[in-house]
Amino acid sequence: MEKNIIVTDEMGRQIGTTYEKRAWGLVKKGRACYTDDSTIMMFAEEDTSGYVFHYMEDYNMNYIYFDAKKWALDTASKSVGERSYIQDFDGKMTEIFQVGAWDSEVSRIVSEPMALEGATDYTFVFWLNGGENEDNDETCRLEVIFDGDINKVNAYKLNRTFIAPTLKVEGWELYAITFTTPAGDTVSTELRFTAGKAPMAVMKAEELSTYDGWENDPDLYEEYRPYRANIVFSDGWPSGKEYWYSTACLKELYPEIKPPKRKPKRGNTEEKKEKNFDFGKEIGKFAKTIGDSATAFAGKVKTKASEIKNSAYADRASKKTKEAAEKLKVYGSIVGEQVEGFVTDITSAENQEKMKNVIDRVGEAMTEAVRKGDEAASAVLSRTKEALNKYRESKKAEQEAKAAAEAEFVAEEMAETVDTIEALEVSITAAEDEITALQDRSEALDDEVEALNEEVAKEPEASEEKLDKVKALVTEKGEVLEKLDALRNKLDELRAEKAEAAKKAEALSEDEEDK
Repeated sequence: MEKNIIVTDEMGRQIGTTYEKRAWGLVKKGRACYTDDSTIMMFAEEDTSGYVFHYMEDYNMNYIYFDAKKWALDTASKSVGERSYIQDFDGKMTEIFQVGAWDSEVSRIVSEPMALEGATDYTFVFWLNGGENEDNDETCRLEVIFDGDINKVNAYKLNRTFIAPTLKVEGWELYAITFTTPAGDTVSTELRFTAGKAPMAVMKAEELSTYDGWENDPDLYEEYRPYRANIVFSDGWPSGKEYWYSTACLKELYPEIKPPKRKPKRGNTEEKKEKNFDFGKEIGKFAKTIGDSATAFAGKVKTKASEIKNSAYADRASKKTKEAAEKLKVYGSIVGEQVEGFVTDITSAENQEKMKNVIDRVGEAMTEAVRKGDEAASAVLSRTKEALNKYRESKKAEQEAKAAAEAEFVAEEMAETVDTIEALEVSITAAEDEITALQDRSEALDDEVEALNEEVAKEPEASEEKLDKVKALVTEKGEVLEKLDALRNKLDELRAEKAEAAKKAEALSEDEEDK
């Protein structure tokens, strides 16, 4: 961030410098004009003390904006994280930086060094998500370091209630952290985000005036959850009855809590009067009905996967088998999530043309009905709902049969793979025991040969019997060594087979793209 725009008064005298974005804002507000590409002239307002250039009240706010491309993982620690694109509040693609994990390791991302003006206030604005866990022992912190001096660090705790966010929207929290640089011409400044025991994500924010009129949108069950939303999970928190703080569980515990009616966060908030029949609104209701059915059906698929798992492994107790069973349960969840998107499938390649024709016909009928009034429109709507419901039910039946078949197939494959792994473990253990026994026998033979040689050396004339015994022992040792080589080769083969079987078990639990 560089002040590369010259600021002059109306007489052309230079009175300072500012940032390109700040200059553009002053011109837009009618408080300055460009005299060339790199110079703006301020308009003065006269008061009792002479000419006062009010641009200074805006000029004092120096914003620093988060840009994921200008941040990197800290190489000094074993940091984990990644940059990725997501949709922002307006549905546009924006790049975020996710950092940290649920383990105890601390991860950090650092900004490029910035040359900032000394003894100056700067405000760093950014959207933050996550950074908290249910044990309340996480690390979520912003650090500002001046001139690389660890003793000149400003640390800001961004978790819990240490610093209140400016705004909460859809699980994200807007922060505006203001800091003052030390005295000096320019100060090399570095920003760092540190996360431990909970992943967090950072997204670009604009200057605070951008969010004027946005309505605060906190989590409905915020006071009951042990931590704030995290984009790691589909709705911000783990789902399932085993998590008491999941949205589903809290809805049951607090049925009296209802979402408030909210105004739009952006754009025109002026209410529009409905004219006759609102076709778009009703079609939206159809989509929600179908979506709700998909979600319910997904739950059935996940339950089915658990039932198959319990049935397939009821008589097993080994650790490996239990691990494989849990992987199957995960696969069932993945299938369920895929089914949740079956609404998209009704416009898949095989159904696109058919659905397009249906939509066209409904649209034509609805348009004509709207011309005739609400009663006619409602009649068309009723017939459309009935047709969509029939199609939805048939689609649900197809998806249920397909998902159940896939889950059952995976269960059988997983069971066979687990059997193979357990059989290989038995063979590997037996081979290892036999190798140990042969090694012990080899050492014993060495001891016996050594003892006989000492006896032979003491005798004036060695007896044929002892010499023959020495030869027999040496021959036996050679046979033992041959067996050891063969067993070691067999052990390597068994271990390789086990590794392949383990890979297969892992593959069965993954969300492969072709399924």
